[in-house]
Amino acid sequence: MKKEFEAYLKKRLEDFEIIKDERLLEEEFIEETNRLVKGLLDMYEATEDECFLNYAQPHIADILSYDVSRAAGMVKNILTMNANVNIIDELSIKKIHEVREFYKNHERNQYGIFKRDIEFELDEKEVVTPELKAHMEGLKQFSFSDLSRAFVFLAAYENKFNGHFGYEDIHKQLLALRQVNYCKRLNIYTSSQTGVSLDENHEIINATIGTQALMISTLVDTSEQIHEAIFEYYKGVRDLAKEAIVNYFELKANADQLVSDKVMHQIEKNVLFEMPMISMQALLAYGVVKAALLNIVSEKYALVGFEILKGVVTGYLNKEKNGTVERLEKHHFKASLGIIMSAYAIVLQAEKKGLLSIKEDVCYGI
Repeated sequence: MKKEFEAYLKKRLEDFEIIKDERLLEEEFIEETNRLVKGLLDMYEATEDECFLNYAQPHIADILSYDVSRAAGMVKNILTMNANVNIIDELSIKKIHEVREFYKNHERNQYGIFKRDIEFELDEKEVVTPELKAHMEGLKQFSFSDLSRAFVFLAAYENKFNGHFGYEDIHKQLLALRQVNYCKRLNIYTSSQTGVSLDENHEIINATIGTQALMISTLVDTSEQIHEAIFEYYKGVRDLAKEAIVNYFELKANADQLVSDKVMHQIEKNVLFEMPMISMQALLAYGVVKAALLNIVSEKYALVGFEILKGVVTGYLNKEKNGTVERLEKHHFKASLGIIMSAYAIVLQAEKKGLLSIKEDVCYGI
């Protein structure tokens, strides 16, 4: 399966002429390009096949030439890369520090999040105070993609450039986010404070499998960048990641009973566990397997994540083969391909560590 799947990835890169596709350099496709490049870099780290690095490098150079707000995602990609390759040059170093200042000072950040020195203390009883609500004002419109980019970048920056001094602030911001965007009824993250009203007696949470995948991957990737020598914040972020993963899968296991007991609505069950969001399922697989690889959760979760990825790849390739890939999926194919590559790369790393075994006779319909 490994050889077949990796050959398939390369074929898709060639078929879609990714390097020549000027659409990727338009502003609205920046995030799509960032996802693609992260997948390419992850595959390079996992396989040491320079084909993936060669595909990535032109995009890295192009997007680093953009203004700091649009280059932030690519800067995060290269800053968190672990492979032994000289990919950070003088331009990259300059951009890294510019992105740090952007997150620290830029006025467009109406949420207050990512800035230093939160001007309130978190209530130990987890009460959402008026001060906390004011601090997170506008969070109902918060982009979780922005969140993922920013937290992972900031943790990596503190780790590599700032002597870990900002860890406390990052941990505090994550706790603030949890207090405001967390549903205690179901013990999972939501994408906004405001739920969706079905009628005057019923409201469902504003959350999908995508919300969980983005939060889990964000917390896991951020925890990877927190140095264990600063144990309080190292453990604090890891605990948040573990909580998000364990609670999500416990909720999934008990969903039918909770619906029967009217604790959970059937619509919530559908959007949290059954919605066919292929790229987000792959991102969930990535976060879960990586958490097992980092010993944030037990080894059994590596198999859980691997099963999710197998379903993603089988379903996607079969639909593509039959010409039934939805328009939206095709529009965002490059981002989806990048996320699937990241998930597959982390599965390869988990296999090297002995957490799971990828059978060669499984070809996922390729």
